[in-house]
Amino acid sequence: MSRNQKSISQGIDFTMVWLYAIMVSIGILCIFMVEYLTGTNWAQAFLRCKTNYRKQLIFAGVRAKFAVVILLHDTKFLSAFANVRYAYADTLRLATFV
Repeated sequence: MSRNQKSISQGIDFTMVWLYAIMVSIGILCIFMVEYLTGTNWAQAFLRCKTNYRKQLIFAGVRAKFAVVILLHDTKFLSAFANVRYAYADTLRLATFV
């Protein structure tokens, strides 16, 4: 008796996931290095959300949640609604000229 159990991570390319995480980390580190001032309490400024690297970290966290949702979707779902997404993107693109 053979059972085909599908794993939740069956179709995920973990090399690309790690490369994306490394690139996001390097980007946040670069923003931190540009904004760092000697003598300031960077931890306090980070917690108050007054720095660009904090905003970038929040953005990366929100996008990571979207990425997980996309990775967990079936590939047939994404290709089935491709035309709808293209039409929406074209509408947004045309709206920038108005």
